[in-house]
Amino acid sequence: MTSHLTADGNLTHTQEEECNRLHLHPMEYRQVILDNLNKENTERVRATQDKVTVECKNPYIIVGHGPDWEKEADKLKGTKIPIISTDICSTPLMDMVII
Repeated sequence: MTSHLTADGNLTHTQEEECNRLHLHPMEYRQVILDNLNKENTERVRATQDKVTVECKNPYIIVGHGPDWEKEADKLKGTKIPIISTDICSTPLMDMVII
């Protein structure tokens, strides 16, 4: 059994054939595949929980709209790091003299 689905979350043609051969309902077979993917991902996460430090040579700060974003954005005053913001945050950032 392959442990992937099509891009839209359906069974592949081969999986459909296997499902018919095993006399399983397609949704039951799909759930088995999803359970296997979840198990594989959980194991992969456990295996890669070691922290890795990556040097960032060209950092950017990305500002998006969320709870207390303006209070957090106020901390950016005077930074030399380039700032990228969502459209809803751009005008308020400029009003706060954060460019």
